[in-house]
Amino acid sequence: MKVKYKNYYLFLFFIFFIYIYLFSVSPTYNSDDSPETTLAFYSLGIQHPPGYPLNTMLGKIFTFIPLGSLMFRANLMAVFFNILTGFLIFLIMYRIIDFEKNVFIKFFIAITASFLFLFSVSVWRQGISAKGSIYSLNTFLTCLVIYCVLNYKINIKYFYLFCFIYGLAMCNHWTSMIVIFPAFIIYMFFEKNRFKFNNVFIGLILFFLGLSVYLFVFVRSKTQPIYSWGDTKTLDDFIWLISRAQYAGVETKHKINDTLNLLIYYIKYFTLNEILIFGILFLPGVYFLYKINRSIVMLLSGSYILLLLSVVSFATPPDKTEWLIKPYLASANIYVSIFLSFFIYYILVKLNSVLRLLFISIISLGFIFCCLKNNPGYSRYFIGYDYSKNMVKVLCCDSILIAEGDMNIGAALYETLINKSDFVPVIPVVMQYEWYRKQVNRNFKGKINLPPNNPDLKSYIESVVAYNKDKKIYYTNIATPQLVKDLKSAPIGVFYLITDIEKVIVNDFYFLIGSFRGKLDKISKYDEFTQRLVFDNYATGYFSLGEILRNQGRLTEALKFYKYGIFYQQNSAAYVNFGLIYYQLQDLDKAEECWKKAVQIDPKNSVAYSNLAFIYIAKNDLINAKKMVDKALLFDPNNQTAKNLKQTLNLWIKQ
Repeated sequence: MKVKYKNYYLFLFFIFFIYIYLFSVSPTYNSDDSPETTLAFYSLGIQHPPGYPLNTMLGKIFTFIPLGSLMFRANLMAVFFNILTGFLIFLIMYRIIDFEKNVFIKFFIAITASFLFLFSVSVWRQGISAKGSIYSLNTFLTCLVIYCVLNYKINIKYFYLFCFIYGLAMCNHWTSMIVIFPAFIIYMFFEKNRFKFNNVFIGLILFFLGLSVYLFVFVRSKTQPIYSWGDTKTLDDFIWLISRAQYAGVETKHKINDTLNLLIYYIKYFTLNEILIFGILFLPGVYFLYKINRSIVMLLSGSYILLLLSVVSFATPPDKTEWLIKPYLASANIYVSIFLSFFIYYILVKLNSVLRLLFISIISLGFIFCCLKNNPGYSRYFIGYDYSKNMVKVLCCDSILIAEGDMNIGAALYETLINKSDFVPVIPVVMQYEWYRKQVNRNFKGKINLPPNNPDLKSYIESVVAYNKDKKIYYTNIATPQLVKDLKSAPIGVFYLITDIEKVIVNDFYFLIGSFRGKLDKISKYDEFTQRLVFDNYATGYFSLGEILRNQGRLTEALKFYKYGIFYQQNSAAYVNFGLIYYQLQDLDKAEECWKKAVQIDPKNSVAYSNLAFIYIAKNDLINAKKMVDKALLFDPNNQTAKNLKQTLNLWIKQ
């Protein structure tokens, strides 16, 4: 490859990358915090802690693009910064192997690093959604500071740029940036560069200049935007926002076992699935690069390890939702891609020209396979959008929705504040903050009566219901049970309607008139966030209807709703109840099938094991019945049904 043609080829490659990305972007918002992020872009509001002011300010620019819907434009921000990150990785990799004289090899390895990053699973998924723009911007800024550090000895201006960009980066996702700072200090120390006082002084000024973006939260709070998480007027307010004090109660519950579980999850998933099965090969890349340039390896591996340890040591995802750490670790793929590319480089230069051509061909085929396998396939993703519209269809005009769950909250705010739907969403987690109550009163003046604050959230919610008796009030079907346990309600779609009517009329009308593109017609792929924040809610709605019918003895009708619910969520507890209906209908084979499915999904489901014992008793298979009872008691020693069965079985076996 001639040097003069390098830039042309680079341009063509990135046009190709942009093309692939644009054809994988959803025209609407994803089923995560994307509705909230889009609302913040639209209103120049303040996002949930730590606020993400830089992300919001840049996102506002993308809302002016005359292309597609507001939701699509917000998604484009993630695409833009992901592609820029890929370009920076190309430059970083080109800089790392600067000693290589063969221009083609340098170009191929640098473009390989870009490709491995851009088309890894988590990076690609985050790079096509509004919420993901936070993480794509973070990876871009991370790469930019790395590039500056690698070049600061060439020109002191790179050090100044590093300081300024680092300050900016702290205004986006500061937790990811602050943890990797020691790696930069160690790199500079081992490079034995001595800065003059005026260099450090100018650097500090530029750092604080970048950090000044946080003034945005004070300015916007003063103007009272339609959406703002907090009312930042004082230093204490600011610390509350950026320190994520609201989540402190959850994050302090993290234990050493949580760290080990998340680390094991990362090793299993990220190294074996993110970049096909070759992700683990980045480790020899670390070794080979260390032999050539120790300082760079200390910078990159140090950043990687610090980032990884910070996430697995502080993240507190609920049980069986370890996948929630994926967005936080998207920037980890920067380092994996660089080290893996260097490993490919090390192999490539050891081969003769014929084998080298064959090796490059194999790698290129791997790229194609990677694109096909990892493609999110969101070009026809309407699941989150349809969910929000299905919500609106359920809610009566001038009603109130007590909203819990990220997607429920975000979609409700988007629909009311942007699309002007006629209902009032209230968010329990912040209802007791004065700033939030004032915001609700400003946005929905005359549409809701908010009582004086009560430190007991359950009592306060009950007061809200009492103060608004003339309105229909709903709460989401994933509401915290202890907050709504004393409110009489009936399931309706994905909500519960608070009502005094004793007899509940079971009706799936709001499911029948809903839109469910992407699940029923399978026109789109979806991720774990979609499953948890949308499909699980649909399933809960169906299960609620089915359980009412089961308790009323209408078993055949109940089966229908359980089947629909299980279509949306393969839930162990649901299969237990599903099996109970078949058992009551005397269909023991179907009951057994359901309970075996329940333990397949959750091998520790004690109730399913004790239920299976009844099946084996009916088959006069007492040995297997006792095995099921023993397993039930192993996972729940307080399972009274299993205890009673064990005593009975012991007597029968003795006889």
